[in-house]
Amino acid sequence: LAHHGRAHCIAKILAALDGVLDRCVLISFDAEACRLARTAGAVPVGWVLDADPASQRTALDALQPEFVFCDHRRMPAGLPIPGGHWIWVVYEVTTAELALELHGRGVAMVESMAPLRLMGDLAARTGPRE
Repeated sequence: LAHHGRAHCIAKILAALDGVLDRCVLISFDAEACRLARTAGAVPVGWVLDADPASQRTALDALQPEFVFCDHRRMPAGLPIPGGHWIWVVYEVTTAELALELHGRGVAMVESMAPLRLMGDLAARTGPRE
């Protein structure tokens, strides 16, 4: 983005996704890149936060992404997840305990570097998925 420019990068990404864009979520740590993608027709978009969600509230409200991605270590401990019309996706989740705690606070999806272990731990706690 810094070297080639946001508009150029978004155009190239959208061109590369031609034909499958309806099955994609364009995500970025760069809120302006998300805005440009939306303007260019890439919906849905996901903004990856690089700070505490509460400190990003004004920008979240302005952007209104369909998805908000955040490292679980940036989430305020024990507090409700800031509400909005977006879907929360929290990453770096490796334990069932954390996944279930985040779900109870409003997180819809988790990402893990240890998906098989996480799935096994969740199945042991909640029973197998049908």
